[in-house]
Amino acid sequence: MKGSGKIIKIIGYKGLVSVFTLAALAFLLVLPGAGHAQTAMDFYKGKTLKMLTAGGPGSGHDQYVRLYAAHLARFLPVDAVPVENVVGGGELIGHNKLYESTPDGLTIGGVNRGMMLFQIIGTKGIRFDLAKLTWLANMAAEPRLMVVSPKGKFTSLDAIRASKEFKIGTEGAGTTGHSDALIVKEVTKWPVKIVAGYTGTTEIQLAVVKGEVDANIGVYDTLYPMLVSGDIIPVLQMGGRKIKGLENLPLFKDIAPPGYEALMRLLDVQYSVSRLVAGPPGIPADRAALLREVFKKMAEDKTFLEAAAKAKRNIEFTPGEAIQKMMEEAMKVSQKDVDMLQDILVKK
Repeated sequence: MKGSGKIIKIIGYKGLVSVFTLAALAFLLVLPGAGHAQTAMDFYKGKTLKMLTAGGPGSGHDQYVRLYAAHLARFLPVDAVPVENVVGGGELIGHNKLYESTPDGLTIGGVNRGMMLFQIIGTKGIRFDLAKLTWLANMAAEPRLMVVSPKGKFTSLDAIRASKEFKIGTEGAGTTGHSDALIVKEVTKWPVKIVAGYTGTTEIQLAVVKGEVDANIGVYDTLYPMLVSGDIIPVLQMGGRKIKGLENLPLFKDIAPPGYEALMRLLDVQYSVSRLVAGPPGIPADRAALLREVFKKMAEDKTFLEAAAKAKRNIEFTPGEAIQKMMEEAMKVSQKDVDMLQDILVKK
């Protein structure tokens, strides 16, 4: 005890605190995992990362999500990346499930850009808020075109304006093509007759070629083979950046009369993105940052790009941070413009 007293006297109060502090640190360092804060990458080790898609098996959205899933394990130390198709309700069920998933970074999914309009007009059944999702990336830009038959009578906008009836084929209410047709009819005041009930873009394209309908509005990548073959020709681009090789094609906003500026801005945003990826609101910041970086690296990866090219999937990357800001701004719509969109898409 006397020895201990001498040590205390020699060390003094400050020294004694230092001794106890060092002893405490030594004890903590022998604890499991001590001295090593878990990184976001550590979190994913041995985990399962689930990807959701509201598209049915074989759909464009499904094919893109499966393409990501096949490569994500090369960039994250996960054990598996299964894909779950959550179909039904005009894709609302799948988007609701993504939004309401546990925000731990283990459930992400593809988002249909058409949900922007549906949310703004207050479509029944929506439980998500696109402005609050954790946006990770946009992996492709797929502008939409209005196409006609080169053998038909509507090979120019002037011919359409002068017509008594202009038939646009669609799959039916609730689809992007149908919404596009309704918007074109309202904005241009062309004599549009919407012919609904087709089972997909390919069937509508064939109907255009056969003369059953005069036009189709679809995604550029889907239309591309028949554009190359010359079976259909473009007369209008609905929005987004000008397509290489089609720089002289008019944009919808260029022919829209005054009064539709807000709608044109919204369409421009909607058609400048296509293959969106997001997670539920509230994913921890470090995990969200890691996932965003992973999709960025994937979009630059030679192996991934070769697989995308082989699958005929266009890749044009936009960072998640930019999409986050874009969506937050796009959802800020005045009540006047909401009423206008409801009148166009719901009441008519």
